[in-house]
Amino acid sequence: MNSLNITNRQELLLEIERLRLEIQEQSAALDSRFQGPAAIFGTVRSLFRSADPGARAHHEDVFSLLSRVLIPLTLNKTIFSQSGFLVKTLVGIISQKAAGFINEGSIETMIVKAKSYVEKLFHKPNPNAQI
Repeated sequence: MNSLNITNRQELLLEIERLRLEIQEQSAALDSRFQGPAAIFGTVRSLFRSADPGARAHHEDVFSLLSRVLIPLTLNKTIFSQSGFLVKTLVGIISQKAAGFINEGSIETMIVKAKSYVEKLFHKPNPNAQI
């Protein structure tokens, strides 16, 4: 923290006004980060990003880490619940390899495709539109 040498009343009032303006600017910046679902999702997603772009190649993102745990757990509890130890082990190994293909980019691609499909599904063609 910077130490200020305020020597008179005028300097104190100027510093108080500067701090009030700074509070307003920061409040406006925070408000813009939480104005709707897309902004909130972007804010949450930015929390998990690395500041160094090169570090991303070496570290897995959150989706990849979650899929390494959730895929084998889900498969072994649902589809392979009556299977033996050997089958569950093989499912775990194979799903670990499959989880390597799941990352933030593949999730975003899947969301965009699902969104476009839903839009096509619920989009009503305009009968008055000229071709």
